[in-house]
Amino acid sequence: MSKIKAVTNDNKLIITARPSITSGSKNVDELLVVFDKSWEFDSAMYFVNFYLDDDSDGIVRRLDVIGNTGSCKLPDYITKDAGFFHFGVFTKADDDIVKTSDVVAYEVKKGICVEPDGDANEHTNISELKRWFIDLLNANVHPVSFYYKMRLGDIDATFTTYMSELYGEISNLNGFSDGLYALIKEYVNPNLQKDSDTAMVFLSCIVALEDYFKLIYSRIDYDSDNSDLVDLLNFKSEIREIVKNYQGESFNENSSDTDCLNEVREIVTRSQALEKENKAFIDGLINIYLQEDANA
Repeated sequence: MSKIKAVTNDNKLIITARPSITSGSKNVDELLVVFDKSWEFDSAMYFVNFYLDDDSDGIVRRLDVIGNTGSCKLPDYITKDAGFFHFGVFTKADDDIVKTSDVVAYEVKKGICVEPDGDANEHTNISELKRWFIDLLNANVHPVSFYYKMRLGDIDATFTTYMSELYGEISNLNGFSDGLYALIKEYVNPNLQKDSDTAMVFLSCIVALEDYFKLIYSRIDYDSDNSDLVDLLNFKSEIREIVKNYQGESFNENSSDTDCLNEVREIVTRSQALEKENKAFIDGLINIYLQEDANA
């Protein structure tokens, strides 16, 4: 909000603050006038006359006065176009005008056109596209939320940050998937085929892990020099290492084998959720594109 500030010195009106006012603005710019003691009258009401060229063809607004300061919004009429407008103040008591000020001028600079002649359908399509996109974001992007009047710059910044974090975590999960698959192939099943779907890679690894642990524990002799035991310990150590690399500080170094395996399952669940979330969002973008293409 821009506030023009002025003070009176008897009949003189002096502008003390000249903020930039641009054409097309509505109900945001304001005038503040501080009245000196010469304007104090019993039961007085204070007014301002705004006009462009002829003061008899102006717009009179009553000033809301608190203490010795009056204020009002600038009429849309005088800020509609670039150029100069004029104004002066006066006060009435018992329905009679008892004091007037001189007149001052103020410049309105050119603002953006608020009534463009472009294709209205195109603007409607852009608004609809924005609403579709925001609905898509709110359905798939959590925990942040978007609203229809949100500035495009804020939508872009929030969405970009979210997608960066999403793909960063998906990248980490892919790295975890590759590491887990390599361990399973080395220690458990050298013929294990790697699926292109990360979630399927995790699933095949989990199944192989559970089968391996059931088998290996049934034939290990802990009281003898058993190569299976050495392999098992090395295998578990390396699994813990890749879980630690993914989980970071949240990983419990002292967790049991079962807890460690449960952490692997949780990572798998998180991976599936992220992949599903990402796919839903991409599918939604495709649908928006197809709708917009059909309307073209």
